[in-house]
Amino acid sequence: MTVDKELYIKDLTFFIKNYGVDFGVNNMERLIALILLCNITKAIRKTSPDVLVLDVINKIIKEDSIPTKEFWIKTSYQCEALLTGDQVEFPDFGFKELQSKVNKIKEINENILPF
Repeated sequence: MTVDKELYIKDLTFFIKNYGVDFGVNNMERLIALILLCNITKAIRKTSPDVLVLDVINKIIKEDSIPTKEFWIKTSYQCEALLTGDQVEFPDFGFKELQSKVNKIKEINENILPF
């Protein structure tokens, strides 16, 4: 595979700046939040196909001016990308009930360092 390295670095820089989450929580917590949001959103879309990941986040994290807003917006973009096309079921990390998934996302939100 041949890729122009300069173009790759330029595109990578753009992606990280606009969609990358380089603060907040450790990588495992970030992935758990991302996958649980995909898991919940995919289930909701079975009955409400137009629901956005951002809608789900807004229902879970109800504060209007959360200091972690950028984290969740970028996470929602990543989740929306994962939800496009065909995909296998997203894991639930042992959180079988919807409320336990929601509680884990709230816990992650509480532990995010917004800087």
